[in-house]
Amino acid sequence: MSEVLVALDSFTIQDSGVRRFVRYGQPVRADDPIVAGRESLFAKQSDMLDGERPVESATAAPGEKRNTGRKPAKSAGAAKG
Repeated sequence: MSEVLVALDSFTIQDSGVRRFVRYGQPVRADDPIVAGRESLFAKQSDMLDGERPVESATAAPGEKRNTGRKPAKSAGAAKG
């Protein structure tokens, strides 16, 4: 039996005139023609069992400052010129 690979990203290809969708995490056999020439888009399933993509923490750890992406509000006095 062929080794099982897992897609590292979602993508679409044309395979023999048929559009094929591959979703992130979708298992695919290593001998599937969709893998040929696209090996970098797949990983061994056994390698993916330990964890998936890193997920950013939604809250700050104690003492950690988070960047909110907002610019600081200008003071009322600075707006007057």
